[in-house]
Amino acid sequence: MIRLLVIPFLLFFLYQDLRFRAIYWICYPVLMILLILLALPGKTAEMMMYDAGVNLGFLMIQLFLLTVYFSLKHKKMVNITQRHLGWGDVLFLVVIAAYMSPLNYIVFYLGSLLMVLVLAAAFGRLRQGGSIPLAGLQAFLFAVILAADSSNRILSDHWITGFIKA
Repeated sequence: MIRLLVIPFLLFFLYQDLRFRAIYWICYPVLMILLILLALPGKTAEMMMYDAGVNLGFLMIQLFLLTVYFSLKHKKMVNITQRHLGWGDVLFLVVIAAYMSPLNYIVFYLGSLLMVLVLAAAFGRLRQGGSIPLAGLQAFLFAVILAADSSNRILSDHWITGFIKA
């Protein structure tokens, strides 16, 4: 039942980001609550806290490396949320961190960035120097995954580790 609320809500993220280039701040805590409620039957609170900690650590390393990269490129300290990455993009990744297992989070993070990059290139956003609705497109991809994942495989890393071992 909650899944039927989460998926349209994620599509609302896409609509807001495409239309207004921003997402209402209240949507982030609402999405976090919905995702926690969605995950609770398959995860304990301790598992969610552990997964969130690992995922947020990964995200912090990524943001740190981006800051270092752009600071070296511009030869001065750069705040990446000023020009390169929106706060909404960061908040979306923070919100889904508690829901997904660490390997699934990393696969989603890298896969969604690659897909968004391909979409942005296909629609000429990269050549024009326009902004990319990253949080909205990632929300759309996450909605597709939730719709396709009826067995909640993204709550655990078992399917990925089994795939790697095979």
